[in-house]
Order: sequence, then C-alpha cells, then structure tokens
Amino acid sequence: MLNKGVDLNLIAQAPTLWETYQQSVETDLTLTRMLQLATIASAVRENGIQHIYLSQGELSAWTIPDTGAQVQLLNPEAAAQTFARLYEVPSINRANRTAITVEVLNASGNPDMARLAAENLSWFGFVPILAGDVESAPTSLTYYGQNFKGSYNWLLSWVFDKGMSQIALDSETESATNYRVVIGPDYSPCRNPLYAPRPSTTSD
Repeated sequence: MLNKGVDLNLIAQAPTLWETYQQSVETDLTLTRMLQLATIASAVRENGIQHIYLSQGELSAWTIPDTGAQVQLLNPEAAAQTFARLYEVPSINRANRTAITVEVLNASGNPDMARLAAENLSWFGFVPILAGDVESAPTSLTYYGQNFKGSYNWLLSWVFDKGMSQIALDSETESATNYRVVIGPDYSPCRNPLYAPRPSTTSD
C-alpha cells in the first residue's frame, strides 16, 4: 500500500482517502496525525526504514463473545523476537551510508521479473538500475570492489536466494554500479521479509 501510494502520488489525497476509509477501517488515528505521517511517507523507502510483520504463530484467532467479532490476539512470548527488531538499526539505512547500486539485467525471458527484482531491492534498501534484457542465462551476481567489506553481500545473496559464495568478486573492472545482477529463468521474486537475515547474525 505504501509503495503504490507513493508511486501514484496518492499521499496528497490523504484527506479524501481518510474520509473514504472511515467507512470500513477503524482507527484511533486522527486526520491531523495521518497528515503528519503522510508528509514523511515518500521518504520511507528512501531511508531504508524497516517493516516488521507478525507471523501466524505470533497471533491467535479469537471470537469476542458479546459481538461475535473475529479478532487476532497477540502471543507475547512468541512475538518477543519480532518486537525486539523494533530496537535494531535497519539492515541498510540510506541516511547513514553511501547508496549501494545494483545493475539489473533481465535474462529470464519474462519482462516482469526485472521490475519485481527492482522492487525487492528497493524494499531492502538497495538502489536498482534496470539495464534491459539479455540472452537467457542463469541468475548470477557480481560485486565490483577489492573485497566484500560493507557490501551487504549477505543481504543481497538472500534477496536472490543464492549463497554468499556464489557472488563473484571483480576487483579489476571499473563499474558505475556496485553490483551487477543477471536474472535468469531460475529467479523467484517471492522472498518473505520475515526471514531476511539481520546484521546481528551475519557479517560483511
């Protein structure tokens, strides 16, 4: 919803949208507060703000006896680790580091794959650069640099479901981007953010 709202410039229509959603969404947010939040919406993706979800095991379905309303109750112990992530620094915070750019070449034969890959990269704080289609080839990842320090290779490898050892290190080529990714027919954009690795469990 956030991505679509920013891309379609719907944030400026917040007052109208608020009136519409009042008919189907119950919230204690006031219109004033929502307008304040709307002013920073376009910067959410830009600054690598992390998104946290509660999974099925962290919630329990329950029916309110008096009204019959079906709700979800929090399982505090099961959700403890998820809530702990609120106090961690996001994996990639664009406000505190140089942008990590990723050139994306589409060798999958599916024109939608490059766009989906770009959305995944943006979601996790990388800066995707779509470079067009190429002949069919397996998915491959190349990093241009002397070493992987500060490259977030552990996160990029997860985004593309590859081992870190599968990222080629090219220390000789001068590239305008930090990474070059070729998306092959084997690429799947379906990656659950809940299982993304975190800095505390990985290293550069």
